[in-house]
Amino acid sequence: MKNLKKLITLLLLSITSLMMLSCGSVETTTKYVLDEDNLAEYESMKVFKNYAKHDGDARAPKISDYKAIGIDSVDNNDTLVRANEIVSEVEVEAVEKPTDIQGLLYDNGVLKPKISAPVTSVPVPVAPTVAPTVAPTVAPTVAPTVAPTVAPTVAPTVAPTVAPTVAPTVAPTVAPTVAPTVAPTPISTKDTEAPVITLRGALTLTLEAGTISKDPGVIVTDNKDHDLITVIKVQGGNGETIRPVSAGEYDITYNVTDRAGNKAIEQRRHIIALENMNPPVFVGNKNNTVTEGAIEAITVTARDTNGIKRYYIKGIDSELFNIDANTGKVTFKSPAVYDSTKAQYHFDAVASDGEFETIQPITIIVTQKLKAVNKAFTILRTFTNGQEVNPQGNDDKAHKLFENGNPSSIVVDSNSDKFNIDVSGRITLKVPANGLIEDSYSVRFHGTDANNVASNSGIITITVKQ
Repeated sequence: MKNLKKLITLLLLSITSLMMLSCGSVETTTKYVLDEDNLAEYESMKVFKNYAKHDGDARAPKISDYKAIGIDSVDNNDTLVRANEIVSEVEVEAVEKPTDIQGLLYDNGVLKPKISAPVTSVPVPVAPTVAPTVAPTVAPTVAPTVAPTVAPTVAPTVAPTVAPTVAPTVAPTVAPTVAPTVAPTPISTKDTEAPVITLRGALTLTLEAGTISKDPGVIVTDNKDHDLITVIKVQGGNGETIRPVSAGEYDITYNVTDRAGNKAIEQRRHIIALENMNPPVFVGNKNNTVTEGAIEAITVTARDTNGIKRYYIKGIDSELFNIDANTGKVTFKSPAVYDSTKAQYHFDAVASDGEFETIQPITIIVTQKLKAVNKAFTILRTFTNGQEVNPQGNDDKAHKLFENGNPSSIVVDSNSDKFNIDVSGRITLKVPANGLIEDSYSVRFHGTDANNVASNSGIITITVKQ
């Protein structure tokens, strides 16, 4: 159907050219050039040509575009839809200038010629009595471009294939041969206007590789659908943030289609990503001391403007440890073991921001676990409440209840109601010795180190004498 309409349009244009030559028209074959000084007309003609060139798949002309080229009669949605359908079905060469579009609309009945007086009969030759832009195949009400000497027999040979909208403007002598075979043209209500995407913010953004920036987004407008922003399609980003991974240039594209299938003209934002010049920086301790049997070795921490993507370890003793890639927590694969020949472990912690990596040497020192020792002391029944069981005297090791260091705390596990042991290792009576019934008591105890690692249990034997 579309090809048939194009054939009709070309046939009408050919007949118009012959008739214009026969009546001495002043129009020449010189190519029409748009006047760029008339910006509104110039921009609108580009819309018409692009719409015809892409068979209606480009941006549809609006009422304002018709007014810009001098056509005021296209002033509502019905006439706009009919006019756009005609323009979309002709070749681009048929809309080179404003008068081409006017002629098409007259030929297809969208525009009506202005009649100066009622016509009761059709004289031969035909006298030009109406507006100059009516197509040449129309009878007495046709524009002055129709040659006065054209015989009425031309119309019948063309009329049967003329678009349905020609019938109402044909003179009384032509109408009877056309009307019976032409059906009324239905008014289309199809949405043919595409949405419009407008970028927010700058068209070009310069960022540092790896940095996260907010996507300024877009504005979407449409003549019918007002919620298309929720279905916008973004390529090269997620529509909310922009984060170039590496240095270079690339585009983020925005596309949307309305519910009628009209696709907006794609919009692009250009991103220039500069090289990341800020590597991660480690903070916190580089060394840590743990007691044998410990599981946690150290937690490494680094900071970066782009955030830390991951932590990992490498180096001499790295195979003995695990590291959490997200938190930087380093743990022993097996409980720490003290070895007098190797009391220190070394590895490198690495922090990466996705672009740069920073290395931090780490040293872990393992100390011996607290070892409680057994002791024996003798007291007299004359000892009073609070008196020391193990005074230092000449024995400087009398208070030493642990090997491999000093405890952070000591817990008495048995007979704690009668004896107390402070963190220095002093043992004191909590009751007078003459109140002790038994002649011998066993006091069980243990200690914990600074890492809260418990020692073994030790036993202190206290003998009570008269």
